[in-house]
Amino acid sequence: MKYLLTLLALAGVTLPAPAAGLDCDELIDKISRRLESKHVTDYQLKAVPVEERHAGKEVGRCERGSKKVMLERGKSENKVDAE
Repeated sequence: MKYLLTLLALAGVTLPAPAAGLDCDELIDKISRRLESKHVTDYQLKAVPVEERHAGKEVGRCERGSKKVMLERGKSENKVDAE
């Protein structure tokens, strides 16, 4: 039983790691495809440093957690903008 709990705890810690290690452009592309599959059209995605305050909703982290991807709803000239 102790072994099983330890294994589950380690699995919970290691599962989110691959997503955080993604390149920001890859993550933004992945999120864009999901949004477009749900017929969401008016949005903008930006990769910004974690420390920076930014309008919108955080929808992911990239580059080993050093940047966050922010979603802003509404029309924009550039639908996707990665720094």
